[in-house]
Amino acid sequence: MAGALEQIEHIFVLMMENRSFDHMLGYLDAGNPSIAGIADARRNGYANLFNGATYAPAPRTDPAVAIDPLHEREDIRSQMRFKPGDPMMTGFVADYATVNPADPYPVGQYYEAAHVPTMDFLAREFCVCDRWFACLPASTQPNRLMAASGYALRDHTLSQLFDDQDIVYDWLDAHDVSWRVYSEGFPFFALMPKVQKRIVADVWDRYFRGLVALDADCRAPDTLPQVIFIEPQFTDGADPDHADDDHPTTPITRGQELILRVYNAVSANQATWSKSMLIVTYDEHGGFFDHVEPLALATPQNHGESYTPFATTGVRVPALIVSPFVAPGSCFSQALDHTSILAMLAEKYTPGLSYSADVAARTPIASAAHALNLSAPRPGAAPAAPAPRPPVFAATSPVVPRRIPSANTIAFLNAIETMRQLDPQAMAHKYPAYKDYFLKGR
Repeated sequence: MAGALEQIEHIFVLMMENRSFDHMLGYLDAGNPSIAGIADARRNGYANLFNGATYAPAPRTDPAVAIDPLHEREDIRSQMRFKPGDPMMTGFVADYATVNPADPYPVGQYYEAAHVPTMDFLAREFCVCDRWFACLPASTQPNRLMAASGYALRDHTLSQLFDDQDIVYDWLDAHDVSWRVYSEGFPFFALMPKVQKRIVADVWDRYFRGLVALDADCRAPDTLPQVIFIEPQFTDGADPDHADDDHPTTPITRGQELILRVYNAVSANQATWSKSMLIVTYDEHGGFFDHVEPLALATPQNHGESYTPFATTGVRVPALIVSPFVAPGSCFSQALDHTSILAMLAEKYTPGLSYSADVAARTPIASAAHALNLSAPRPGAAPAAPAPRPPVFAATSPVVPRRIPSANTIAFLNAIETMRQLDPQAMAHKYPAYKDYFLKGR
């Protein structure tokens, strides 16, 4: 809604890791039939297929998944259809069995309200987007590049540093839009050489701050930037023992706590809240099932991409629009993906101009602004979130530590070492938890 977007002064974006819509929010359609979730899947006889057996969606009773599902491009192709002739979207369990043959069912299961209390609260009080897709049927790096650029120069997650393609920080700078990243650990785009240099040079914390500063900054809206990116502690990052991004094998209880902290910060001050919009979404589905087929959409290649073009979006991911400009318990069902955020930024800050030719070419995809369904903010204070409470789970399976670092972990470690070499004193000041490493190189 254009009128609502004009009134919003602060856009917050929190992108979590590697979960599908059905896996995290599919339970919602038991109480809201306008949402396409588990009940819709059951009405259509949906089940995963493996070894001659069917695996219908079932509640999951464990907050963690012991082994990370596969989620690179070729794996996702198998998840959507494991064998020729199988129905679409039925290969998730069979694909997971290639890495966890003793227990392949977790990726075909879903959480219920008691397991995701923060997301359940936000869904009831604000707006669920039940057709928000990952941009590409690919892994973290390509999808986060799409989210930040509208294009990706790679189709796999690799262990070297990113290509220095333009990202949303560059676009915001070019259009004089203020922005900031609040991160629990190192921000994701520290993997890019040009962002590494910006982080090292950001001695006054104008652009990159720790998440601990978010609450105080939200209470001073006159100094709060227009666009705010919030990043979790990544499971693939430098401190996986404290990760809260929802990437397996990290338990989802930590993600619920993080989302609650972010909501409480954004909503604590009425002056900030009354003109804000918080988007919570996930970069890609991470190998977990979803019964809705991705959209047929050819992603253009205008930047020298050398990989085989993508013909569809990725799998559906959880997405919530949290703002006084959305009605409680609403559902937005137009097609969205991460470039919907870029489209909205252009709609707000460069009206009449598209964000880029790449984003404009994604014609089935709506702007995230279309989910704003109220022309004026809901009066009064933001709904009070429930107090943190012990997780409701029947079991806790052992978390299996990774013995071989993932490609993304290697990329993070390489990036951190590069920043240490650029200016160890500056990095020790900016990330005091890693002071010994930056000053002593260990």
